[in-house]
Amino acid sequence: MDYIPVNNTKELMDRLNVAQYPKRWDDLFEPTREKLVQYGGIFPSQEFIRDQQDRYQLFQEILDVILDAAKRLEANPVLTQYTVLLNLAMEDRQAFKMELSAFEPPSASEGEDIIPYEFVLLFAVLPTIDNADRVMREHGVPDDIRFSTRTSYEECTKGVKKRTGRYGFDKRYFRWIQHYIDVDLLRIGRLNFEMRTRLRGPIYVMENHKKDLCMLMTGVRLHREGLILGIPGYTDEEGAYDADFVMTDEYFEGYPVGPKGKAIKERTRLLKSDWHMILTPDDPVLSIHIPGGEKLYSEQCEEAYARAREVFADCFPEFKYKAFACFSWLMDPQLADMLPANSNIVSFQNKYIRFPSYSTGTGVMSFVFWRKYDRYEDLPETTSLERKIKQHYINNKYIYEPGGVFF
Repeated sequence: MDYIPVNNTKELMDRLNVAQYPKRWDDLFEPTREKLVQYGGIFPSQEFIRDQQDRYQLFQEILDVILDAAKRLEANPVLTQYTVLLNLAMEDRQAFKMELSAFEPPSASEGEDIIPYEFVLLFAVLPTIDNADRVMREHGVPDDIRFSTRTSYEECTKGVKKRTGRYGFDKRYFRWIQHYIDVDLLRIGRLNFEMRTRLRGPIYVMENHKKDLCMLMTGVRLHREGLILGIPGYTDEEGAYDADFVMTDEYFEGYPVGPKGKAIKERTRLLKSDWHMILTPDDPVLSIHIPGGEKLYSEQCEEAYARAREVFADCFPEFKYKAFACFSWLMDPQLADMLPANSNIVSFQNKYIRFPSYSTGTGVMSFVFWRKYDRYEDLPETTSLERKIKQHYINNKYIYEPGGVFF
């Protein structure tokens, strides 16, 4: 039996309202045909999902929702074919990650059942879990961390529900879950730790004999007030300057970062006889991501940091990270003016040495209010933090996404 209802990749994409797709995918049409025949025209089957559930306990709350969506997918052979093709496309990790920026998921036509469309990206991802778990086991990742890491699949569907009112798995989370496919991220206790090969922050960090630290900015143009020129609220050029970093045989020189996380427009020279470099923009780091939906207790974070040091030393000794890093709205020093000094958020950010970074000023909207509102006046005020952030934006101010590091 031929389960392929279309004749080529372009026809498939046209049927699914996908305007553009990578040229490479044209070559995947025949392998997709072969795979779909092998699967009996059903992918993934409900039996496959139940088997994964038995082995990995992926879904603690919404297994029935996932199974229902899979059953509905069986009635849509075109979308099923796309699911197989997308799964095959992800096998070439280097090529696929380069394609992600322009990735466009399928969308239902009028009158179609939208539920399988809402989960098609998850269904393409599910078969990758076996390999990811194998890699974690080969590296000796403890069972509890493997389990905690896998909870992200269900958490992603809950994130979609918070934003849309319906469970699903959208493009945002599909991009995020690539970390799990590549096994470059683990959930350890309260936090996610990503093995980022480069800091990609605009700083060098120096240390002296007394263990004092000094950050010097590099490679960006700065607003006169010390943040990155061009971010919301800091777009005027007057007084702007280039953060050029200089290193000679005798000294390091550049614009330092002050205690409030802003650059200071006064060049500093550090003699190499007293200072040495401990972090560059190209150094590997453990990048911290904060799962939502839970309190950010200091004790839990400290336990996570301590265990992360042990786990990565034991399981990924080849990854020689230089620092812990975080780029998040939670790093913004303005939050300290909105919250009590002993609040969880203030305690979290105070562990980091912060610095200016490129920011959209929208991160807080995604993670505090969960969805976009057309008017700031319509933002909810269910907590004191929401109330203060809302007023902050009504006053034409922003919460930024600075960077921070600690060692």
